[in-house]
Amino acid sequence: MYSYDKGQIKYEENKRKCGRKRIMHEKDEEFIEYVEMMISDYHYSPAAIMEEIKRDGMEYKTKICLTTFYNYIKAGVFPNVVLADLPYRRKKKIKRKQKVQKRFSKGTSIDKRPKEIETREEVGHWEMDSVVGAQGEGEKTVACFN
Repeated sequence: MYSYDKGQIKYEENKRKCGRKRIMHEKDEEFIEYVEMMISDYHYSPAAIMEEIKRDGMEYKTKICLTTFYNYIKAGVFPNVVLADLPYRRKKKIKRKQKVQKRFSKGTSIDKRPKEIETREEVGHWEMDSVVGAQGEGEKTVACFN
């Protein structure tokens, strides 16, 4: 006969057994105490702690990378340390796209031409008008000069 309680207990046991196992040794109390002391007393970041261990040549049973270090802090492996205890983490800079002009400007606007051209007293000034069709086909250019 099926029992819900026994089935649930069996499910939870199997669930605990599956998944990736932790790299950290449960009995590595020295490492845990050292990390907690460095973060709480000296406000070290996990990266700084790892560099300190490497520089001083300390040996622990546990050897983890920085990402695993942060994951262990999130998972609660270090009982007295939470993410809020860590020094401020800088946010990554967001790269903003520059606005690119879709069409190449054809030249100086007619509004910005010099005032002496308006009088039409000098010969040799060109005036050009560019017209582009609805589908962007062809370009009609009308040029005249004085």
